[in-house]
This record gives sequence, structure tokens and C-alpha cells, in this order.
Amino acid sequence: MKPLYIESADARVRLDGPALRVEASLRAAQWFPLNRLSRVITNHRSEWSTDALLACAQQRIAVCFVATETVRFFEQRSARSERLAQGLINRLHGWLVEIE
Repeated sequence: MKPLYIESADARVRLDGPALRVEASLRAAQWFPLNRLSRVITNHRSEWSTDALLACAQQRIAVCFVATETVRFFEQRSARSERLAQGLINRLHGWLVEIE
């Protein structure tokens, strides 16, 4: 398993089956299978779909949004944080179903 680095500020990250699909201007789309990722380090200006973030959370893949002066982590570390993350996932899925 390897980390994925997304440096482009205009990157768009979507879930495409069992992989993340990363698109950016002037570049061909790239696919990264979730089962091969240990974590994702991404530009804080990149655009992520909710499904892509939820898939990373379900696969226990840490996503780090890096800005010039700050670093924010979306990661599961302990049993307590895992329960909190699962609760968030359940609520988000329920909310998404309601708005469809």
C-alpha cells in the first residue's frame, strides 16, 4: 500500500467503482484502487465528492488536506474515533438518501 499525493489545486476526486478517479485540467484522468492506498495527501483546494471521502473512511484511508499554513486530518485512529466516524457515515448516507 502506498500514499497518494494530489498536488493540483484544480483536481477533482470522485469514486469510480473500487477506485478514486482523479481529474485535473490538461491531464488525463487517473484511477487509484482504494485497496492499494495507505493514505491520501491532497491540496486543500481540490474538489472531493462525498462518496469518495466516505469510501476512504470506510476503507480506513486517512485523507489529509494540506494548505499553505495548516494541515487538517480526516483519519480514524482509535476505537472511539472509529465509532464516531461510522456514526458520521451513517448520518451522511441517511441525509443523502433524504435529499435524493
